[in-house]
Amino acid sequence: MILRQRSECSPFLDRIQHLDRCGFGESAWDHTEWQRLFDSRNLIVVLEFSKNDLIAFAVVCFASGEGELLKIFVPEDNRRRGTGTRLIDKVITELKKEDVQELFLEVRKDNKPAIRFYHAGGFKEVGERRDYYQHPPSDALVFCRDIS
Repeated sequence: MILRQRSECSPFLDRIQHLDRCGFGESAWDHTEWQRLFDSRNLIVVLEFSKNDLIAFAVVCFASGEGELLKIFVPEDNRRRGTGTRLIDKVITELKKEDVQELFLEVRKDNKPAIRFYHAGGFKEVGERRDYYQHPPSDALVFCRDIS
């Protein structure tokens, strides 16, 4: 499911926040952060369901030909089943409609499974951000994928 407006996102906010807390713990966004994000005009939220249950999500913003994957979460028991790839594919399909040519993201430097996933998905490492993450402290690797 593709969501672009606050009114579309609001019914799913509690479940998205629950998944966010499960996946990101202390780094999860609070209700105010999610509400503010949903007010953005240049936002796409992709939801993945299994038997009517929201199981995964991806959030991306875009401007001036660039997209940024803000968050993606797939619970461990749904990984390696194509869920993450489907989310990324849907994000890219939507971004292409907005004339976006590149998709960027940051990932914890020590998150080896995610790094392998992004490499397999055609993303290239283009930089590093020192002390980017706070809970727990970690550097971030910056990845980019040409989607033009």
